[in-house]
Amino acid sequence: MMRIGMQRWLWGAALLALLVSLGAHATPAVYATGAPTFTVVVASAYLRDSPVAGAPPTFSVFQNQTYRITGRTSDRTWVALDAAGASGGTWIRASYGTVSGDLSAVPVTGVAGAGAGGGSAAGAATPAATAPAASGTGGTAGVRLKFTLTAKSSYVRAAPNYSSTRLASLFRGEAMTAISRDAFGNWVRVEYGGGTGLGWLPLGVGTLGGEVLSLPLDGPGVATVVSSPANSAVTVPVVAAGATPNAPFPAWVPTINAHMAGIYHAAAANGRDPNMFALVGDCNSEEWLFQGVVAVGSWDYVNHPYLAETVRQFANAWNRNSVAVSGGFNSTSVLDPGLATPTQCTWGESPLACELRVTRASILIVELGTGDHYFYDRVESNYRRIIEYALSIGVLPILRTKADRLETEERGAPPNYINDVIRRLGQEYDVPVLDFDLATSTMPNHGLTDEPGNDFHVSAQALGEHVLSFLQTLYAITHAP
Repeated sequence: MMRIGMQRWLWGAALLALLVSLGAHATPAVYATGAPTFTVVVASAYLRDSPVAGAPPTFSVFQNQTYRITGRTSDRTWVALDAAGASGGTWIRASYGTVSGDLSAVPVTGVAGAGAGGGSAAGAATPAATAPAASGTGGTAGVRLKFTLTAKSSYVRAAPNYSSTRLASLFRGEAMTAISRDAFGNWVRVEYGGGTGLGWLPLGVGTLGGEVLSLPLDGPGVATVVSSPANSAVTVPVVAAGATPNAPFPAWVPTINAHMAGIYHAAAANGRDPNMFALVGDCNSEEWLFQGVVAVGSWDYVNHPYLAETVRQFANAWNRNSVAVSGGFNSTSVLDPGLATPTQCTWGESPLACELRVTRASILIVELGTGDHYFYDRVESNYRRIIEYALSIGVLPILRTKADRLETEERGAPPNYINDVIRRLGQEYDVPVLDFDLATSTMPNHGLTDEPGNDFHVSAQALGEHVLSFLQTLYAITHAP
């Protein structure tokens, strides 16, 4: 995981240096109040001769520069800027910045996706017909449009802005459904990952199968549950109390027997919090990829309204950044006092022990194994220590299998070695096993993103299943007799 991160950092630094070397940072003009303007939010970008990704570059712009908008495409995915010194057209994706002012007052002067390299200046393209406007400014209720990613990749985010939590990485060609938009039509809220995830994408990273303004404004139908004592907030939909699952849980969600339920129900008597879970994990378990999806209300409850009750019950847990979760962590790391966080942990305390002490959790979800591929022969002994420690203080451990095969691909371990160890230990100790390996078995590339070398980061679809299957497991535990 650190290997991939360093490669991406070096590539990004080199690219930024190249772009900076191409031209000086021009000082943009100050425009009259009310004039629609565009402020660049990405580090740097090219203006292009026409509104298409492959068009010749004509100028370089940089973060925090502001320009007057002189034209736009009908779908608002591209805008033309008043940039003196450009060698041709001045088009830029709307998703590369923020628009101030009324974009609808700007004339349509280009066609998104028109042939590149036409040599047309901004405003010279044949105007496109504007789709009929929806009633009022709020779009049409119930409209759903296909959205296909055309950019190489993009983050789907928790809110319609670039500073919000990143929920997942999506890649070129992925199709999803846009269900709403922001007030300016610059962002769309999409159902992704086969309908299991819900988040925001900038309109300019893909193509929309219709007029963006026909989508309803994102609005009512959510309520905020304020948790205490952390004073954090978790957003959940308004659903009828007492909702129940409309179908049996899939095979990878564990069945909770009397022994497992007994450990959980005894948690309060042992001084544990029955409304708190703790997490130990690696890069695929980091907050913005897992708990944060639920915390900010960007998980889709449409097909699973009964889970709103479970989200409310564990309200404090969704906002917790675990000291036992980090990119590159493995079963050795979480037991190593040298890797504990000094601001929260005491001297000689491991990340695992620290997290369980600070949270007083009654449930522990163990999501390791990917980072254990170099020393896969240590997994069994480390997992035994994790399980036995949890049980010794009255905590119910949930063991989760993994989607990757790194120990076999990079170290020659027997096929599915670590997952088989996890399953066997679950049976031996009679604790739940959430079989994520089984859950991702029918997904493209086994639920993994296609990366250089051997794959180990989970895909958007798998991220959605990660959240859903864990919520279902929590529901099964809290509703066990």
